[in-house]
Parts: sequence; structure tokens; C-alpha cells
Amino acid sequence: MQISYCNQFTFKAKTPNYELLITYKDFHNKDNKLEYVSFSGGVADLIYDDYNGDEFKYGDIGIVLGKEIKKAFDAAGVKYVKVGETIGATVVGAGNYTTEISGSTITYTDEDILPIKNIPVIKMNKEDEENLFEFKERLEQRLDWFRNNEGRQDVAIGVVGENNMKYKKIVGIAESISQVFKSVSRIIVVVESDIGKVLGQCLMLNTGGKVQIICVDSIKS
Repeated sequence: MQISYCNQFTFKAKTPNYELLITYKDFHNKDNKLEYVSFSGGVADLIYDDYNGDEFKYGDIGIVLGKEIKKAFDAAGVKYVKVGETIGATVVGAGNYTTEISGSTITYTDEDILPIKNIPVIKMNKEDEENLFEFKERLEQRLDWFRNNEGRQDVAIGVVGENNMKYKKIVGIAESISQVFKSVSRIIVVVESDIGKVLGQCLMLNTGGKVQIICVDSIKS
């Protein structure tokens, strides 16, 4: 991995490993040189600060990775810009929300399902919800962001909706969510508008009582 970082900001030839790791675009400018870099995530603190303790303190390669990244950038003469907050999360994990709920409409199928903490949110917007086919397609795409070695991790869906929303459209959203989350043990939905109860009941009907449902409204995700 250190070699792949070097490929990105030096004159070294790009390797197949580099092409495999890059997800969007590299940092090469017209001079093929990177002057400054900043980091975010749990590993960031280990890049900025020297750590001399147990390298496997957290049971993963984070500390080792941080040290190797630091070596690579130091060798290339790239300067660090330390940001105010190095949030301890991955790019996707940074989308996690902690929410305090009070006075909202809630539908749930089992008292034992609550409380739930540290659930990442797949945020859908009004544009996504205008076309139900696109809503389902985009929800499936974003759900893939949360795929891990055991499959897909537990996530919540953040829906905007609208007040006085037509029942037919609520049914359509519920059907789309049920189809995307067809092989899960529970479905968690947070809604901005006041449709939580009816949306939750539609989800219960679609899943035939085989899946735990939590649907809360008046929550902006």
C-alpha cells in the first residue's frame, strides 16, 4: 500500500495495485507533484503524531498503516496540513448520526429492538424520491457502500417525504425499501416529514411480520 501512495504523488510508474486502489481520480497536477496533504479518519492521528506503543492495540493494521503512510510522505518531502478535527471514521462512517428523539411518531414491531446505537444512515433526498424506480436504484447503489466481509452491515434509511403525502406514494416508497432490504432481519427508517406511522405500517404489511421494523418521523438526517 505504501508503494501505491508513492505512485500517487511521485514520478514512480503506476502499478496494477495502484489502479486497483484508486476509486475516482489521482492527485497528479500538471507538474506531477504534490506539495501539501491532510488526512482524516482514525488513522490520521497516527500519521500526524508519532506512536511508539503496541502496533496492534486496536486489533487491526491501522497503526502500522499510519506509520507507513507517514514514511512515504516524509520520503517524498510532502508537507502536512493538520485540520482541526480528524474525525475517527472512514469516509462512509463519517455519515453516522447520533439522534435524540422526543415527541415523534414511531412505528416499531418489537419492544426489545430498542435502543439502537451507532447505526450509519443512507441519506435519500427529494430528487431521489420523485421517481420511485430511481429511488430504488439509488438506494441499492448506496447500500453497497456498507458492504463488508460478512455481507451488508446494519443501516438506517433517511427519507425526506412530504407532509400530506399521497398514500399511493408512501406505499411506493415502502415497496421500494422492502424490495431492496429483502434479506435483512430489521429495517430502520428515519423520516423528516410526518409520515412515520403510515410508512412503518406499510413496511410491516410488505414484510409480512417476518422483519423487525422501526420507522420514526420528524427526524432530519
